[in-house]
Amino acid sequence: MKRFVAVLCLTCCSLFLSWPVLAVPITFDFSTNEITNGSHPALYIQTMGLNVQVSASEDPHQTPLLVHKYTGGLGVDSGSGDSKMVDNSGPDELLHFLFAKEVRLLQVIFSYVDSGDEYRLLVDGSLLLSEAIPSLVVNYAANGSRFAFGATDSNDDYRIQQFTVDDLSAAPVPEPSTWILLLVGLAVLAGRRGFR
Repeated sequence: MKRFVAVLCLTCCSLFLSWPVLAVPITFDFSTNEITNGSHPALYIQTMGLNVQVSASEDPHQTPLLVHKYTGGLGVDSGSGDSKMVDNSGPDELLHFLFAKEVRLLQVIFSYVDSGDEYRLLVDGSLLLSEAIPSLVVNYAANGSRFAFGATDSNDDYRIQQFTVDDLSAAPVPEPSTWILLLVGLAVLAGRRGFR
């Protein structure tokens, strides 16, 4: 009996320590009708219990600008005559995404991208990327709580349509295969005990 309990405890401990986290990707779709079209001082959006605040500013002075929501997603409104997209003609615009906790940026879907448009990505205030937008869907693996998107040259402009992240503070969730292995192991142990 002692051996059975010891093996059971060791099995449970090893499975618990090896449990992978299955984070559920959370997608914020900024092209939906749930967000009113037009310019906003800031947007506060919640999806699946995760909150993001979207704001805009002029870089490097951090002068507040307006977030502009249109059918194709989010851009920046820096005044009359502005294209209402994230651009660098006139003020150097930044579109900020601030999460209340640390997340992993997985994917961004851009819209209204022309050939050769470039962007900058800042994570927690540090420049991570400055490159041409390779396609409308760009995959990442960047952890942080503050993400900012800007343009690099005066001829670059785009909107951000979707933003997908993993909530890194989510509780660990065992994979179904882990549950199956645990149940099979317990059944084997119970069967061996029954034959003695």
